[in-house]
Amino acid sequence: MTAFVAATFLPMKAAMTGAEQLSRSVDDRLAEIIHQIANARDAFTTELQHAGLAVSVKLEQLRARASTRCAQFQRERDRVNSKVKRELAHAREKVQSWRETGQSEKLRRYADQAERYALAALLNADEALDVALIAAMESLEARLIYDATQKPRYEAHKPTRSRLSPELP
Repeated sequence: MTAFVAATFLPMKAAMTGAEQLSRSVDDRLAEIIHQIANARDAFTTELQHAGLAVSVKLEQLRARASTRCAQFQRERDRVNSKVKRELAHAREKVQSWRETGQSEKLRRYADQAERYALAALLNADEALDVALIAAMESLEARLIYDATQKPRYEAHKPTRSRLSPELP
């Protein structure tokens, strides 16, 4: 009976060893794949952090540049406003002297010129507002298009869990 048992059960034990080896090989390969995925995820997270840092640095550079330009524009505005105030004071003096001497034709021409200047300034301001509004709307449209193109990509790359795949570490 011992020979019968040996002849019957020894091949089964060898077959189980082969199945166990196959199972262990699959488990090892699966563990290796999981490890590679975890490493890739960590690398991706690191890259996102670096990208976020790069964006923050760029934003600070833009803020510094805008601050410098704003200061330059403010100085130029102050210079122009000072000049305009001086010229207005001078114009008031001229208008007052024309009024006192009865030079109505000069007063009329000055009024016409001032009206044209005011109208031109208002039209320029109106045009600048239109251009600014168009630029703002174009930037919004571009942002919406960009966001719409990015969402499907993100959704497509979202990791999905399967009943067959183990939890990622």
